[in-house]
Amino acid sequence: MKRTFKAQEKEFIFDTWKMGIGFSDIAKKANLNETAKRNISGHSARVGHAHDLLKEGKSLPQIMVAGGWKSTDIVLRYIENSNLVLHS
Repeated sequence: MKRTFKAQEKEFIFDTWKMGIGFSDIAKKANLNETAKRNISGHSARVGHAHDLLKEGKSLPQIMVAGGWKSTDIVLRYIENSNLVLHS
């Protein structure tokens, strides 16, 4: 069973990853159990972060800045399966 991370946990993981720390080190810092460690990846953190920002009502430029994305195509691909509307 996959574990759902709380928004604060996802923010910590993503912000730490953006500082250049690998996910195995982040998992240790966050005291994640073995199951959680197996279910986390760079891609899942980035997609989840994009969805969280969209839920907060952030615009595409705001999401891009927060996530460090330079390509709108990538962000749009990450959020394409969301039931939320992208604000301009």
